[in-house]
Amino acid sequence: IRFILLQNRQGKTRLAKYYVPLEESEKHKVEYECGSDFVTRILVAAKMSQIDLPFEVGRTIEARSFELGFRGAWFRCKITKIFNKGRALFYDLEYLDFTEEGIHTTKVYQKRQGENENILMVRPIRPRQSHENEEGCGGEEEEEVVVVHGLWKVGDLVDWWKDDCYWSGTVLEVREEDETVKIELVPEPYGEGKSYDAMFKDLVPSLEWSLEDGWIVPFSKVGEKRQCAKLMKFPNEGSIQRDFFPNV
Repeated sequence: IRFILLQNRQGKTRLAKYYVPLEESEKHKVEYECGSDFVTRILVAAKMSQIDLPFEVGRTIEARSFELGFRGAWFRCKITKIFNKGRALFYDLEYLDFTEEGIHTTKVYQKRQGENENILMVRPIRPRQSHENEEGCGGEEEEEVVVVHGLWKVGDLVDWWKDDCYWSGTVLEVREEDETVKIELVPEPYGEGKSYDAMFKDLVPSLEWSLEDGWIVPFSKVGEKRQCAKLMKFPNEGSIQRDFFPNV
């Protein structure tokens, strides 16, 4: 955890926790009110570092790209090298489903064109998926399972397995008779946009991952408190709750 100084347009400042390392090392003199006293502290913001990330050489992860034609997609990769170049952190990645591509060097934190926010370009491999009406059990090394709530619904946020990667999108139409949906990929400029037909079997719930919260299931529609799945954690003894897996 780092602490950074935030300042609004009126010039007011406050301290905030920040979980992704900053790009540059800077010192800020911070004054804030504590009861009736004003306290001055020196805040040091660290440069981007591998220390905060739970990844190591040899680990399989997922990576994304801001390159046109691949926006909004997640690819399975293996880390072959971790190194710094100046203040920036880089991974050499082997794309597991595109072996002919060779090793790609990826900057771990990147900015979208015209934006200032640093975006983490990698995340762990997504948890295993199951359904409420399925039986299943977890291996000793698994920590979480994504349990899908029944059939897909309009507005669900999904990842579509197509062309050996996962494309993030939103369900626009559900056709139960042939087990297909129409989905819209993440709109431009953050994704490729466009609508496609997809099979139920090729869909998984979209998940978000961050250093502070780990995996979470986003709400399906803005303003609705509905999720198309839930995350279930494994107890220490290596089994999971029996509500959805009665024969474990």
